Amino acid sequence: IQGFASKTVLAGDLQNTGLTLWNGSNALCDYLLDHRDELKGKKMLELGAGLGLCSIVTSTFLDHKDDFLSTDGDWEVLELLRRNSDDCFHVQQLRWGEEESSAGGRLGHYDVVFGSDLTYCPAAIQPLFFTIAQCMSPSRD
Repeated sequence: IQGFASKTVLAGDLQNTGLTLWNGSNALCDYLLDHRDELKGKKMLELGAGLGLCSIVTSTFLDHKDDFLSTDGDWEVLELLRRNSDDCFHVQQLRWGEEESSAGGRLGHYDVVFGSDLTYCPAAIQPLFFTIAQCMSPSRD
């Protein structure tokens, strides 16, 4: 995975948590693989995808890449996420708490919204839940 930095590099510096692979992503990958038959055919959204490990795993059992959107809010992380996607899934910037993404796309309805290791900063919790509620609501189109 391109852009990987060890946790020791980021120790004490949570300015950019998306440039590392956290233990929670390994557990989420296991869960996704264990439940892939149930998830297949669902429209899915990953929040705070970081470098994209869970997105890469998810893309292995999707019927169509249009069924999945991988997002992160940080431009530096997004560039690496795009490279790591190898065009197997869509990547878009999404800043939590905003109805529209910076890439101009609208939040739509998703059957499954997931992410791991998302709440390092207490101030991000309310915008995160706003975004989840927006994404899980029926489409406004």
